[in-house]
Amino acid sequence: MAQLSGSEPHALDRPWRTWASVVVLVILLSGVLLGVLIIPVVQGRGAGIDAFTAICRALGILPGSPAVPQIVDRTPPTPVSQVVWTPEVLRILADAKPERGRAKAQEVCVACHGEQGVSAVVEYPNLAGQSGAAIYKQLSDYRTGSRTNQLMTDIAKALDETTLADSREVVDLAEPLVAAVTDGAAPIRWHTRTRQGIAPTFDVEALDTTAAGDAFVGAWLQALVEQGLDATNAAGFFASAALAEPLRLAAAAGALATTRHGAFAAMPTRAQVEQLLGRGP
Repeated sequence: MAQLSGSEPHALDRPWRTWASVVVLVILLSGVLLGVLIIPVVQGRGAGIDAFTAICRALGILPGSPAVPQIVDRTPPTPVSQVVWTPEVLRILADAKPERGRAKAQEVCVACHGEQGVSAVVEYPNLAGQSGAAIYKQLSDYRTGSRTNQLMTDIAKALDETTLADSREVVDLAEPLVAAVTDGAAPIRWHTRTRQGIAPTFDVEALDTTAAGDAFVGAWLQALVEQGLDATNAAGFFASAALAEPLRLAAAAGALATTRHGAFAAMPTRAQVEQLLGRGP
């Protein structure tokens, strides 16, 4: 029987190598055909894009997706803000007249942003907590087109530079209605625009104070809402409402949060707070 030479076994594998190469090439070409030609053209047709543009987008030659029309922004480019805090601008702001600013705020601003700088409508932002310089900057940006809003643009363009500077005094509408000062185990001091007082704290064995502030604020807000506070009655509410009981609840929640380690894990339940207050089981 004749024996195969050393090279002949390799010759037997050649058809399989050829077929394997053909299969790989077919899969590769199919993927290219699908990804670069067929799918982009079909998607582009549905989006109203011609075949050539869709293929170019799929290849990365043109920007955009072959499945979505490219939005063309023809708005002239403008800086994010044209306000520059030069000595002259700072002088104008320093010379602003609070009386004129408050009068202009009552005339123009309170209808949308609320008498206390807290809007009752979610579409209008709150002015409470914003600085006068920030309000001046935003109005200036509306005047120059760096920010766009049809209503605010018209209002800002109607203001001259002096009135614009005076308008920074609209921040007076946003003075805090209430403040509470905590100091560890010391009594809590609270202040409104017309009243002030103190609220006791609780004697606990503190392990970790990480969550104390969050627990205090969360419980305080919950208690105030339960008493009837909302965005429409804040001024009158803090002028007359009893604040001692909400602060007592907040103090209990803050105290309990210090008896455990961690942040969220240290938050007490309402039942635990009520128990510390002596009202629970």
